Amino acid sequence: MISTTRSVYGTRFKIPLIRSVGLEHLGGSELWMSDLIRRLLSGGAFIDVGVNVGQTLLKVKSIDPAVRYLGFEPNPFCVLYSNELVRLNDFRECEIFPIALSDAPALLELVGISEADSGGSMLTDLRPGRPIVRKQRIPAFDFDGLGLDTHDVQLVKIDVEGAESRVLAGMKNFLKATRPCVICEVLHAHDTSTLPAVTARNEGIVALLHEIGYSIFRVRKGADRVYALEAISNFPKALWMLASSPELCDYLFVPIEKAACLEAEFSNSPPDWGIKKSGSRSPCPRV
Repeated sequence: MISTTRSVYGTRFKIPLIRSVGLEHLGGSELWMSDLIRRLLSGGAFIDVGVNVGQTLLKVKSIDPAVRYLGFEPNPFCVLYSNELVRLNDFRECEIFPIALSDAPALLELVGISEADSGGSMLTDLRPGRPIVRKQRIPAFDFDGLGLDTHDVQLVKIDVEGAESRVLAGMKNFLKATRPCVICEVLHAHDTSTLPAVTARNEGIVALLHEIGYSIFRVRKGADRVYALEAISNFPKALWMLASSPELCDYLFVPIEKAACLEAEFSNSPPDWGIKKSGSRSPCPRV
């Protein structure tokens, strides 16, 4: 293992390089996500469901090193890498849990095309025809059953390649009580054979969010900033298109008591949101 020091998201970090993993950090990624997190997070704690190799961890720590970070990642290699990232940078208030989140305790199968595949999934039929190079059994738990201290959680990010409905069902009580905003990727179906299953899962997400009093917004974004939140009532019944789907599958779930304020705030974004300074706070209430 070797490491290099680079400026990423405006902050200098030590980046471990293990079997070529870590190279993706050197230029940064998804700068719009940094903008979104910066605008929604003001201290407190952040939950990252699907750590992979710490892409979001670096964004959070570049915004506020004091934020308490709770990351969940079932891939053992990604856990090893992320813990090395934490160690090298001496990140405080940072814990990586080597488990998946789901709707119930279980032993599941994780499939992927590489050792640290960011598209790895607990749904073996998510992408028919995609080669599966690695399979491994992983432990999964429901978040509500873990008994963690969540009183100060302000923001949750979920990127679990098709298993969003399971994760959300397993943290239903937490969401209902604590009321954080949730950044969540919800994918289009990858072919017609999977469209009915994807549609059913996504309709389940809508029903759960309505039950606990959350509104759904599509995140409208450019390369380095978020410029609007688009209110939606249902996820589209759509097939994955490389040219358009990556821009349409990122959502923000917002407690209804915050929805109007956040929608208005984002619709009035000034041109320099992409370089908003750390520590700036949203005028919307933190309830």
